[in-house]
Amino acid sequence: MTDQSPTPTTSKLSKRWIRKMVIFWVVLLGFGLYGLYDAMVAYPARGERDASYRLWKYLDASFQAHGLSLPMGVEDGQDPAKVYNELDAKLDELYASAGGASVRAKDDAAKIAKHDWFRALKVLGKLDADRINSDVALDSAKQRYDELQTLWKSKDQPKPLAGYDIPVQWLFVAVGLGGCLWLTIHILNTARKKYTFDPETLTLTIPGGHSITPGDVDVFDRRKWDKFILFLKINAEHKALGGQEIKLDLYQYEPLEQWAVAMHKHAHPEDFEPEEENDQDSESPSQEQQDEEQQDESHPS
Repeated sequence: MTDQSPTPTTSKLSKRWIRKMVIFWVVLLGFGLYGLYDAMVAYPARGERDASYRLWKYLDASFQAHGLSLPMGVEDGQDPAKVYNELDAKLDELYASAGGASVRAKDDAAKIAKHDWFRALKVLGKLDADRINSDVALDSAKQRYDELQTLWKSKDQPKPLAGYDIPVQWLFVAVGLGGCLWLTIHILNTARKKYTFDPETLTLTIPGGHSITPGDVDVFDRRKWDKFILFLKINAEHKALGGQEIKLDLYQYEPLEQWAVAMHKHAHPEDFEPEEENDQDSESPSQEQQDEEQQDESHPS
């Protein structure tokens, strides 16, 4: 005769857990890709539109001040960031003197427009001398001014970028794609762990190779049963796990919950009172109710 005894079975990832992880993974991926698109395409394009508009305003103010006849970029070896900081430091003074018809007022208005253009380039990370001088070179400034005049004169001012706009999008990328990577690693690590169960001896082998029988467990702790977590308090006599508490995640693996319940019922059957007896107890009248009914029958109204 062949041996018909049950063979140990191996756990697998729970379908409900996989479904949940896939949803999280897709959401994180979408969040990260959306942030990547904004950081690399949408926001830089918006910033370039703002820089183009600010350049037009600067060329227009310079045209009003000196007819685009004076140098408007930065000198050789001059740091554009330093020029911007100097303009930013005296911005209130420039606003106070700009607005009139004098040459100085027009020149200060041009400096304010230059400050705003430099700021737009700084937010884009493109505040460099080559970019600036190529946009306002004297030999092509009038042509550039005419092009931008045609482009922007009949359009509304584009929404400018804040200094934090692009960095925040990169933060979204880090959270989304970084979370997606972490979740992928977590899923793979979880999938590598296996539980095996021998239904004949009710022996559970946990990841790491240690085996547990119902007699090895002092307490089946269900304090987090609502979260699909079961803690096994191993008795001191167990050679490898004596005195330890083993955590079983019943949500991640199936049919781990059924195995754990089978072990629990075998070790502590008193924790599982038959539902039939409970139903009969709840349905049968108490002794006091029976006495009251007998009194009512012997003393009719």
